[in-house]
Amino acid sequence: MPHRPPTHRSSKAKRPASPRLSPDARGYDHRWRKMRMSVYVRDGGRCKACGDVIAGRRAHIDHIIAKKDGGGDNAGNLQLLCDRCHGKKTRGEYGSDVDTDSQYSQGGRGVPKCHL
Repeated sequence: MPHRPPTHRSSKAKRPASPRLSPDARGYDHRWRKMRMSVYVRDGGRCKACGDVIAGRRAHIDHIIAKKDGGGDNAGNLQLLCDRCHGKKTRGEYGSDVDTDSQYSQGGRGVPKCHL
């Protein structure tokens, strides 16, 4: 009888426990999901930086002013970004090139201009 290859176990069983708290534990509960959907609808399903139509996991809700800097979860401090633009903003690749005329800008911080 031929040798049978070892069975593969679920990748979940091999992963160590994540040190990051769950979304609900970090404050992203049903109210956040409702706010996320309202921002998505308000922004027309388009990235505020590059204008691409986005959906699903590519759609990121971004805090214009980071929570650590005093920004809140209110709709005026949230914008829809694609995963690519959100990553660039998070890494600080936009520098001072931001759209200060945006209706979502606060204190000179606004939607980054991104033409990918």
